[in-house]
Amino acid sequence: MTVNARSNDNYRSLVINMDQTYYPEIDKNNGYKSYFVPNIDQAFAPYLDNSRKEYRKSILLDEVEVTAVQKKVITNKDFPAISGLSMPEHRIEAERLTGCNVLTMCLQTVLTGITYDPQTLKYYVSRDYNAGGRTPVQFFLNGMAIDEPGLNSINVADIEGIEIFLRDELGTVSRMYQNNGVVSIYTKKVEAKKPRMALSEIEKLLPKSNVIDMFPLGYVKERKFYTPKYDTPEQKSANDLRTTIYWNPKVQVTETGETAIQFYNADGNGNYKVIVEGMDQTGNIGRKVINYRVQP
Repeated sequence: MTVNARSNDNYRSLVINMDQTYYPEIDKNNGYKSYFVPNIDQAFAPYLDNSRKEYRKSILLDEVEVTAVQKKVITNKDFPAISGLSMPEHRIEAERLTGCNVLTMCLQTVLTGITYDPQTLKYYVSRDYNAGGRTPVQFFLNGMAIDEPGLNSINVADIEGIEIFLRDELGTVSRMYQNNGVVSIYTKKVEAKKPRMALSEIEKLLPKSNVIDMFPLGYVKERKFYTPKYDTPEQKSANDLRTTIYWNPKVQVTETGETAIQFYNADGNGNYKVIVEGMDQTGNIGRKVINYRVQP
């Protein structure tokens, strides 16, 4: 919801503060208010005791904060002309080209699966070249086709990576360029200097005191409840100290209103409470509380 004070004559000097740090409370006249716990410490004592027993042998690791930022790698998917190619068979990072002065001289040795023919001055897929094939590889520079003589115009220090595609399953590139294989070269992106912001643009970034967007706290997202499995003797011999036995938000019933659910009780004896809540197709709601006791 958006709350504003624009209709106030002095709205430019008015500041709105909204308290949105609490979750909605059940109506005090609601019939289910009797289920509220008056003494939360006493009610949670069995839960805390079970948790202490369950995790007393566990090893708790210190919190680890990850501060590194993943570097975005330029790939063929960033360029429409070669985005139809699949995953490259090989990728050469810029570190492999350290000390290289002339790019064509280095490509003859670093291009895995590619053979250079000094007679034709072209590059070929090695497996096809050895079998007699003479369809050359097509080079791309940042998604644009480039011929072999143009490779020496590329500054080696500007190269970020090279991808090698030994096959083109869909034929998206080979049909257009009559090639066999693709070598795609990517250069580092140069950050362009942004122009200075105008005063009107700065004012748009500043929060307005007379308008506030409020996002009330609602319900939490659905969570998947863990149900233990006892498939092995080791699992069967482990102590089950759970205090919440079963929870399922999507129980479907038949036309007769019946359903079957299966769950394991915990190892502790005592009273168990079952709360069933639901709604039919027409919006009618229902609720039932059942208690049962587990004895040794």
